[in-house]
Order: sequence, then C-alpha cells, then structure tokens
Amino acid sequence: MERKRHQRPRLDDRGGAPPRRACRCRALDRRGPHGKPLHPGGRYGCGKYAKPRGARLSESSYGQVRYSRAPALASKCRIACQGGGLRCGVCLCYPWVFAVPFSISRNQHPQRRIRRFDGEPARLLRELIEDTKDAVGDQCAVAVRYSVGGDDDEDPSLTNERRDRLEMLAELPDLWDININNYYQEMGVSRFIKEGSLEEHMSFVKSVTTKPVVTVGRFTSPDTMASQVKRGVVDFIGAARPSIADPFLPRKIEEGRPEEIRECIGCNICYTGDGLGVPIRCTQNPTMGEEWRRGWHPEFIAKKGSESNVLVVGAGPAGLEATRALGQRGYRVTLAEATRELGGRVTRESRLPGLTEWQRVRDYRLQQIDVMPNVEVFRESELNVDEVLAVEADHIVFATGAAWRADGFGRSHLHPLTTLSPGARILTPDDIMAGHLPDGPTVIFDDDSFYMGGVIAEQVRRANVPVSVVTPENVVSAWCEYTSEQYQVQKHLLELGIEIKTAIVCSPTMVGR
Repeated sequence: MERKRHQRPRLDDRGGAPPRRACRCRALDRRGPHGKPLHPGGRYGCGKYAKPRGARLSESSYGQVRYSRAPALASKCRIACQGGGLRCGVCLCYPWVFAVPFSISRNQHPQRRIRRFDGEPARLLRELIEDTKDAVGDQCAVAVRYSVGGDDDEDPSLTNERRDRLEMLAELPDLWDININNYYQEMGVSRFIKEGSLEEHMSFVKSVTTKPVVTVGRFTSPDTMASQVKRGVVDFIGAARPSIADPFLPRKIEEGRPEEIRECIGCNICYTGDGLGVPIRCTQNPTMGEEWRRGWHPEFIAKKGSESNVLVVGAGPAGLEATRALGQRGYRVTLAEATRELGGRVTRESRLPGLTEWQRVRDYRLQQIDVMPNVEVFRESELNVDEVLAVEADHIVFATGAAWRADGFGRSHLHPLTTLSPGARILTPDDIMAGHLPDGPTVIFDDDSFYMGGVIAEQVRRANVPVSVVTPENVVSAWCEYTSEQYQVQKHLLELGIEIKTAIVCSPTMVGR
C-alpha cells in the first residue's frame, strides 16, 4: 500500500487529474469495453464483457500444475470423510476451466488453431486425467464432467469436435459426467423443459465408452429414470433438483414407496439463492436449507406432546403442509376449506399455461393426508368467528392466503393509484384464474416482475385477445433471471405476438389513456 500511495496521479490546481496519467490509469482496467484480452481463462464470474483470449501451448503446463494440486487435497479430505462413513471421488470440471481458452470458437486464427486429433485440448485433458489419477491413487474415483454441445446456434463442427475428443479419451476416467452447453435447457424450468431433456444430445456416449455414464435432466419419475438405465443411455441418474425436493428419493424408490416422493415441480426457486446470495429454499421441501439446525430430522417429526386437537382454516399449500405435519405427529386435525377444491393458489395457478407440474405441491400433501385416520377434511366450509370458536379446538392455524391488489401498488409503485379511469375494467391475476377474461385489447401492467405477468399474458392471448405487457423493468419478467428463464419467457411472449413495453411506470396522468 505504501508503494501504491506514491503512484496515485496528483490533482492539478483546477482539481483535475493530468490527462496522460488518467489514460494510463484507465488502461489498467482490462474488464471494460476497451480492455485487451489478457488471460486465457473462461468468462465465468466476469460477466459477458470479459474477453478471454486463446491459450498458448506454453501456458497449458502452468495450468496443469495448479489444477493437479486439488486432487491431492481432495484425497486427504477423503480420509477424514471416510471416518464419517462417506465415500468420495474427484470430479474434473473440464468445461468450466479449460474448454473456453482451448475451444475452436475462441482460437480463431487458422495458423494457430490446434487440430482435433493431435491437438492441445485432447492432450491437455488426457494429462489432467492422468495427473489426477496419479495424485489420488486407487483410493478415489476420478470423474470428468464433459459438455457434448447442445447450443441451439452452435456450428456442427464444434459439436463433432467435442464428440471426437470424448471418443479419444473414452476409457481414461472412472466415470463420465455428461452435460450440455445450453444452460437454459440443462437448468430449464418445467414451464419450457420437460424431464430427461438431455437424452437427445448425449445418448451416443454409452456407444463409445465402457465406463459408467451419468447425466442430469430434472428427473422426477422413477419410471423415466429406470427407462434410461434399461435402454443403456446412462448407468447412473444425476438428480440435483429432484434430490433438493426430496433428499430421500433414492431410498423411497429402493423401498418401493414412490407415492411418498416429493416430486420436483421445476420452478427453480432453489437456483435463485445462487444469484441472490441467500440460503437455498425449495417450494416443495420446506426443510431445505435448514440442515444446519440440530436436534431434528426432515423426514421424522417428533411425536405429539399432548392430546390436543387442531383446527386448520384454509387448504392452500400452507394449510395442507400444516395439516400433513400435524397429522404425522399424531394430533387430531380438522381442516376446513371454504371452496370445493383443495390446494388454494397452487390449484388455480397450475391451470395457467406451462404450470401443470406445480400441482405436485398439492398432490403430494393430499396423498399423505388421505391415509391419516386422525385428519378430517371439510370442503365448502367457510367459517366465521363464531363457527371457528364453536369447533372448540385447542389450537387454531389460519392459512387463508392472500389476494392480488387491484390499486396499482407494487415493486415500483409504493403507493396506490388513486385516480383510476372510471370506465376502466381493472382485473387481477385472481380474476383471470377465476375465468374472467377480458374481451378486448388488454394491457397487463407487470410490477411484480416474476412469472405471473408472463403466464397471465399468455392465458389472455390464447383467448385471441390482443395483449401488451408493460413493465417498469428493462426486460419483461426481470426476476426470472434468477430462475434462469427470463430469456425463454421473453422469446415465448414475442412468438405469441404479445407486445412488450419496458421501462415504463404508471402515473395518475397516464391512467385511462
């Protein structure tokens, strides 16, 4: 810091920095639009404005030395983990570290490009695998995560290069962990991507290697999992999001209890914690992210501590979960729902375009409640205060949900709009879900910025009604960036002929125009 202090440009008498030094300081920042590509690394963590350059042959050895230290450390960790009953392996995530600088798409100088069969990328990956296996010996399995392509606009020659390289190294690792480049598909939400979607890209892998193969695909059905194994597509099922929704999924399959599986709904709320920097959460599994707490188990709840009876008012997702948990503990539970249907907002929203799989939140809990003799469910039972008290329950749980506001209050508008046009027909998502669709040109003002504005727009458009989506954000459904679906939402709405207007707020003078 002392040395840096003497390097600061002095201010002149007018308070400005000398132009020459200012330019020199500006040139130190290589991440800006005028920066030179200095490093052969990938873009990860640097945003889309970083400009990695192609790697030189002399740089690969340096990277290998640094990369090979990790397996040795992992092997030491294995010894400690095995003491706790765990078995460990080492995974080389080649696409994240070395694929970018050694890719043909980055090395665009023909005279410097390394050809595929005797090229640097294949040699580098081979030596990384060999170095890793030497470091861990025969005490750890060495897996390689490898991308086989999958980008919609990728040149076929790049996809073929990846496949040729995999075939060359087919027998080296102990396991192949196969993924694709298209994160919108690999991490796709159920609204756009169904389970097992990677099969079309990676089904060839087992034909070129005898080593075990694993891939992901948001598998939720045990039948789909078994089908891929039986057909020789994979040897193992990778289930990240499904195991977040139900960490005991493998055991329930093994013990023949598939009806007890909490199936992933593919909403990607679990993934939002990554971008927001907050603890992980799951729509299906309320215990996710709470593993650090002591003295409890996510599957086995403590038995009841008294003979108390409980009244739960409202059979939406919260009311159903409270009923399920209390019933599992052994309490006598009475569940009262004002309508004929159970599930509340989950039932209503699952009827919107693309959200069918969300009904699993309701179905899992109803399936558990139906077999509990200590739980009674009363439909079409709207209760007032006197009727609630007449039940004489020892404890009362109110889970009556909420309704969408119709006064313009939202994320950008922190006060209601008090001068709405007298003749305007104002509808909320609750109205649309109840079947009250507009019959003329419609503007959807989306100040929520998550999924609801987009699916409501699609629902109205399906009724052949012209629709415009107006949002204060710079893109439609901006919060969907965190669930890795914003691009797909915007593309889908445009394909449906829905007009999108961004960066617009709604003021009292604009309402009614």
